[in-house]
Amino acid sequence: KHYSIYANDPTFRLIIASDGTITRTLQVLHLSAIDLEVREQSKVHLDPEIAKYLEISDPQKVISRKVWLKKAHQRLLYASTILAFSQRDQKILKEILLKEKPLGLLLEEYQLPSLKDKLTIGRLVHPGIAKGLGLTAATELWARHYRLTIQEGIRASVLEVFSPAAFRTA
Repeated sequence: KHYSIYANDPTFRLIIASDGTITRTLQVLHLSAIDLEVREQSKVHLDPEIAKYLEISDPQKVISRKVWLKKAHQRLLYASTILAFSQRDQKILKEILLKEKPLGLLLEEYQLPSLKDKLTIGRLVHPGIAKGLGLTAATELWARHYRLTIQEGIRASVLEVFSPAAFRTA
């Protein structure tokens, strides 16, 4: 597989195992601004499986958000996020609804401590995401999934799928 070349690459390991914001990591590694392209964002009912994963007991509406992170016009990462908010999170919720900034940069801006846990790393084949990254439909892509807990009571399930271009630095 063409991804075997990344096994000993420290840049790959740094990105895939990073516990900081992926946006900031990509900015530093690529010496470039990273832009947000929101593909889809809506309020949805919380799926019972995701509620269990997030350890949330009461059913509530959540934000489902699918985005691309880009360097200029090149997509580096696809992210699918389910965000569950408490009533006190209205300020950051309004910012997310504006669709202007990646979640990680909002956390930095508001100085909100966060914790990533339940991390899983693997490869997947997803024709739609691969096509969106400008790759062939059968391309195996590195991905990671984790739970994000933010001090203000926000919980999120985050799936990030990486383009091979994300691992090539400036």
